Amino acid sequence: MRLINLSRGIGIRIAALSALLIVVSMVALGTAVYTFIDDALRSRGRLRIEQEVSRMVALNAGGRLDVIAAEIERQTLSGVTTRFAYHIVRMDGTHVVGDLWLDGVTPGWHRQTITKDHGTGEHLLILTTALNHDLLLSIGRDVHWISDVDEELFEILLRALLGGIVLALVTALIANRLVARRVDLITDSANEIMKGHLKHRVPITGANDDFDRLSQTLNVMLDRNQALMESLEQVSNDIAHDLRTPLGRLRQGLEQVQRDDGASPAEYADAVDRAIVEADGLLATFTALLRIAQIEAGARKSAFRRFDLSEALHSVSEAYELSAEDEGHRLTSQIEPGIMITGDRDLIVQMAANLIENALAHTPAGTDICVSLERRAGSIVAAVADHGLGVPESEWQNIFRRFYRREVSRTTPGTGLGLSLVAAVARLHGARAEASDNHPGLRMDIVFPNTVTP
Repeated sequence: MRLINLSRGIGIRIAALSALLIVVSMVALGTAVYTFIDDALRSRGRLRIEQEVSRMVALNAGGRLDVIAAEIERQTLSGVTTRFAYHIVRMDGTHVVGDLWLDGVTPGWHRQTITKDHGTGEHLLILTTALNHDLLLSIGRDVHWISDVDEELFEILLRALLGGIVLALVTALIANRLVARRVDLITDSANEIMKGHLKHRVPITGANDDFDRLSQTLNVMLDRNQALMESLEQVSNDIAHDLRTPLGRLRQGLEQVQRDDGASPAEYADAVDRAIVEADGLLATFTALLRIAQIEAGARKSAFRRFDLSEALHSVSEAYELSAEDEGHRLTSQIEPGIMITGDRDLIVQMAANLIENALAHTPAGTDICVSLERRAGSIVAAVADHGLGVPESEWQNIFRRFYRREVSRTTPGTGLGLSLVAAVARLHGARAEASDNHPGLRMDIVFPNTVTP
């Protein structure tokens, strides 16, 4: 429950952060819109005043004050105009024509607030310019409407912000619920696995989102862990069964000599020799197990170097030719030259030797054995094939298990770990070990990915 609550807390914090970012974005956007519209309105108001000033200046182009005065009188209505206010003064401040109450005795922009009889006010924006060396023209316009528009716009943006906050919170809660549901699926699956249900897996919803990809990765990891657990259980059982026999023989031989009071020194020496042979077999078994464990843990990858795989397999094949002939077999090779890979040469040589020894040990005299190496589409295939009795297809996967030995092979020396080491070395190099029918006989392929070559 603590893990679930923690995950939900993270979801709430993520959702709250998302909501906060949405609100901040809306505030920033609203501020930008408000500023832009306010600037646009004020710029438009200034432009209209400038255009009116230009028109009046054009009327006075001929130096006839009576023309511009007549236009101002025509535009002026009872003291305050509905559009513009006008005032012409001399440089000394003497009134000439227009609204006396309109300020503007120096060129430039000015602001003025006036109050009408019924108490309402106007906010005038005034531009004063020189008509000639002696006259100043001031034109003002009420810009109070801009403030009204700003207030309306502010209220609209404020309502939009409040609605956006509510929408962001609702969205955050929904998002948190969705995230919490997916996290709960993973948490529940983890709890089921911790209860001992190792085959349970994290559900895939099919949304193909990050959670599905995480679930797929977790399931691959769980499959690998389950395989390791099953392999460990199998190894434990195999050790208990397969090592019990040699340990029993060792103990029985020693007890027999111990009970025989009349045993001669030669008999004692023979018993010791048999015990040593059994002990050596046990030590070889544990050494092989340790080597396989080191390989599967990836401890040997530090020794990876580029080397000539063709040359390595050719040397192994040559080394076994004489011993194969002594046992009545014929060992040949069909190795494509110049194939380079990156890996542990010693382990690859050991893997090839195990495959050849396996073929020599489990085929009758006169059997042909062939070591081959070739490039195929997208891969490199190293193989050891024989024309012996072969192995039933139902056992092709079993022969790579630790300690697995077919009934027909239990009378021959061996630990049942040779092909397990082959499979471990192949996995370390990103390859796979495969058994197939050689028509007749058995073919053992090691398929390397072609990416290990130049």
